[in-house]
Amino acid sequence: MKLSFKNTALAAIMLTGAFFTLNGQVSVKIKPAEISSPEQVASIKAELDSLELLQNFLIFSRFINDRENSSHPIPIFGLKTYTPSALFDTVPAIKALRKVYLDADGAYEQLLKRDSTYSALSDVVMKSKNRAEMEDAAFVLGNYEASKMKEMPELIEASNKRQVALSRQNAAMTRFILDHYQSQNRILPMEGLISENEIEAITNSNREISDVAQKIAILEFSLLSEEIEIELDCD
Repeated sequence: MKLSFKNTALAAIMLTGAFFTLNGQVSVKIKPAEISSPEQVASIKAELDSLELLQNFLIFSRFINDRENSSHPIPIFGLKTYTPSALFDTVPAIKALRKVYLDADGAYEQLLKRDSTYSALSDVVMKSKNRAEMEDAAFVLGNYEASKMKEMPELIEASNKRQVALSRQNAAMTRFILDHYQSQNRILPMEGLISENEIEAITNSNREISDVAQKIAILEFSLLSEEIEIELDCD
């Protein structure tokens, strides 16, 4: 069965929707676009840029909100296009959140250091002479720390407070950096911050974000072709 669409937008909807749920094979033949005016192409590209910027903002906003009070901090220090630590001294609200985290981290460490074995293992890590030795000692220390969690309920509580404080700090930093990028009409890179699975889950669970994604797909198809032929080989 063959279906041909002159309307690229309709073809885009069909391709991203119902046809992929059918059993069988789908092949797509795309005819080269007829020459469009430079003004039309520029208009479509400008709209795409605007929608992609909006998509970036919406996904990050939802992601930040989800992580802000969780025990899974956003790994913002992995961002290669910005220096997050610079915000500690330049943004008062983030500086205050940094203090809350450092206080929580200090309280957690004080609890651990009451244990003489932990203190001794920690000293070994600090005094390691090379990377391999340090990694081995850190591994032993980590296992010992995990075992102490089972014996000290107050340690679990302190650890949770530390993680939530770090999550709030990193969420505020991510939000600030996102706003900075948006003010310059730039896309904040997602690589290293949000996984593909998280992006997909956020998009599928939010109607506004999924609508924006569909509009982007339709516009991208419109730049590719004027006519799309879809061939179905169904059982």
